[in-house]
Formats: sequence, structure tokens, C-alpha cells
Amino acid sequence: MKKKLRKLLALLLVKALILVARMLGAVFLGIGFICWFTSQVSDTSLGRDIVLALFLADTVGFLVTLLAQLSPIAAASGWVGVAIWLLLAAGLGYFRFVR
Repeated sequence: MKKKLRKLLALLLVKALILVARMLGAVFLGIGFICWFTSQVSDTSLGRDIVLALFLADTVGFLVTLLAQLSPIAAASGWVGVAIWLLLAAGLGYFRFVR
């Protein structure tokens, strides 16, 4: 009985993770569309606000992945995600605050 329950819970967990991955993909596509369609906007304050919003979102993403990577269950490959979020946040921070 325990083996069947574990197998069922593992299957449900895998299906839930697939759903979360698909939802995250949809969110990233939405962000990409927003950036693409607003890239030619002549209103500079709108562009600066969009860059600020993306900078804040990427900073939160970096912190979340860093905390997850520092947890005992993380794998070494998780540092790639941390580096990607850090590069995104640093790049947007540069364009928003320095340039």
C-alpha cells in the first residue's frame, strides 16, 4: 500500500511541476511580448518605467533562486539559474540607473 501511495504522489508531483513550468513559460512569453511591442514607444518615461519594473522582477527572481540554491536540496546546476537572473538584473539596473 505504501509503495502505491508513494508512486501516486510522485506522479502527481511531476504533473504539478510540469504545470508550473508551463505557466512560467507563459509568463516569460508575456514579458517578452510586452518588451517587444513597447520597444518602439517614443515616450521615454514609459520605457524607463518598464525597465524599472523588469529590474525589480529580475532582482526578486535572483534573490529567490539564490535562496533556493543555498538550501540543502539544491543541485550544482542551479547556479546557472542564479547567474542568469543576476545578469538580467544587473543589465536592467545598468540601463535604468547608470545610462
